[in-house]
This record gives sequence, structure tokens and C-alpha cells, in this order.
Amino acid sequence: MEKQKILVVDDSEFNRKILVNTLESDYDLIEAQNGLEALKIINKYTTSLSLILLDIMMPELNGIDVLRFLKENGIVSSIPVILITAADSHEEHALQLGAVDFITKPFEPKIVKARVNSHIELKNTREQLEALLVHNINKAEHDWITTMGVIVNAVEFKTLKKVKKYSKIRKVVSLLVDNLSTHKKFEDEFLLLDKNALSEAATIYNIGKIFVPDSLLFKKEDYLFEDELKIIRDHTINGKDLIELCMKDFSDDYKNMCKDACLYHHEKWDGSGYPEGLKGDEIPLVARIITIVDVYDSLINKRPESNPISHAETVSHMEALKIISEKSGTDFDPEITEVFLDLENEIYKIYEK
Repeated sequence: MEKQKILVVDDSEFNRKILVNTLESDYDLIEAQNGLEALKIINKYTTSLSLILLDIMMPELNGIDVLRFLKENGIVSSIPVILITAADSHEEHALQLGAVDFITKPFEPKIVKARVNSHIELKNTREQLEALLVHNINKAEHDWITTMGVIVNAVEFKTLKKVKKYSKIRKVVSLLVDNLSTHKKFEDEFLLLDKNALSEAATIYNIGKIFVPDSLLFKKEDYLFEDELKIIRDHTINGKDLIELCMKDFSDDYKNMCKDACLYHHEKWDGSGYPEGLKGDEIPLVARIITIVDVYDSLINKRPESNPISHAETVSHMEALKIISEKSGTDFDPEITEVFLDLENEIYKIYEK
């Protein structure tokens, strides 16, 4: 098992040697002889350091200045810092800056070891609890999404007498996401996105349809009165409002992804969509991705509310691709369309299973 890393920062080689000799049997020790050197090491090992032993009185950059930098950059919240001091004159200020403990000179090896062990055990326990909490939150979010997906499928079954394959839509969205995440235009945007949340949003983007009367769901837009058309189109807003109400305690990233999917999946690249008439990159990426998969699914599955052609009959896989290609740059993001069309064989296989 790999030893946990401790950074020892002290301008005295003698002091560093004592601390290394005391701790090296249990930990992997990294040494720095001044504050500037310490910051370079911290920057390199931020995610793998378990604790920092930091001398206060040092040339170039003293321990208090290093500690202040760590606090301002949020590092002391994840890496405990024990200060090395010969006096207690800085204790109150250091505690305000996030130090967890002090070790006084001259060192007593047993005390050093006990305090270091104690704080690393606390750090490990906190990380285990945080991981458990994240797991439980993710499970709750997944369970909620699954439940909402069942409800959406129930709406589809009630009106079309068949269950729409949202699992297949999710698989195609996931396929698209995996390929777009390495695309030059989108790679920076994907650094900030939870790809799993984006894929799960593809199972509930039509949740607002539960507010639409059954009598309207199977009608083509050309045959709707103005007030009926508004009811149909408001499923985007109602879906967003429902997500907002039911996911108040969920993570913002997850919640916002689902809200954007519900609200904007009928927006079009040229600005002619609804509900807000967003254009081009104004449309959130999650909606631009789901839109093209939703239309493909509607073309091959006889779903009139998303079908962009004048009749509501199903078309073949190749005909659907032709229609999508023709609407690149008007309905769809051209670069997402290009990647979608390149994946035609994989998409066909997903729908044929």
C-alpha cells in the first residue's frame, strides 16, 4: 500500500532531519527549505498531500504567509497544516488562517508522531464520509431520474400505446457525448460538464408532457389551435419548473443540466425554436445534443410533436439521417450534426437491439 505524503517545510536541515527520521517509517516525506519552495511542491502535489508540517520563521516567505496563501486558495480545507514554532505568539492568527495544530521546538518524537497520526486519521475519516455522502447524493439523484423516466414512459404509453425507448435515447446521447468531448470546439466546455448528468438528463427532458392533455399529445402542430399549441409548447417550461421544485436539494450542476434539457430541447440553431428563440451557442450544449437525438427518434418512431416533416409516418434510418443532414445549420448545431452523422452505424445498432 502506498504511503501517504507529508510535506515538511523548515529552513533548518537539522529540524527537517529529525522530523523525517520520526515519520519516515509510516509516511512518504517531501522536504522544502523555505516558503517559496513549499508552494511549488504544494502546487505539484495538491491532490496527493495528506498533511503539511510548516515552520513559521523562515527566510523569503515565512510560514504565516504560506498559510495565508493556502487559506485564500482553499487548500487548508483539504490538507491539514501543523505549524512548527518555538513560541506561541502566532497561534491565534494561525488558527484563524486554518492551522489545525502546533508542534513546538525542541521536538518530542512521540508527541510529533501522535499529533501527525491523529490529524491524518481525521483527514482520512472526513474523506471517507464525504465520499459516502457524495455516493448517497448521486444514488438519490439517479433514483429520482429513474422514477421520472418511468413517469415519462407512462405518458408515452398512454398516448402512443407503446413505450418510447428513452434508454436508447440515453445511449445515443452518451455516444455523442463521448465523441464530442474530444472535439476541438467542445473539449473546453466538457471540462466543466458532468457527462453522466448530461446523459441522465436525456431520460427526463420530456417530463413536462405530464401537464399536457392526452387529446393534444398525438396531434401534429399544423392541426392545433393557437391556445392548444401554447399548451403543447409549455411542456418545456413546465418541465423546467418541475425540476426546479423537485430537485431543490440536488447539486446545482445536476439540477441545472436537467433544467436546461427540459427547457431548451425545442430550440433551433437558427433561432426559430421555442420557448425563448435562442440562437446558435446561446442554446446550452445539453439541449443541442438532446435535440438532434430527439428528432431522430421521432422520425423513426412516429412521434408528431418532435417530427420536423409534414406527415407523422415513420421513416427509415437512412431517410432520418438525410432529413437531419438537410437541417444542419437551421435546426441543429452543424458540428454536432457532423459528429452524429459520422456515428450512423453505431446509432443504427443501438436502435436495432
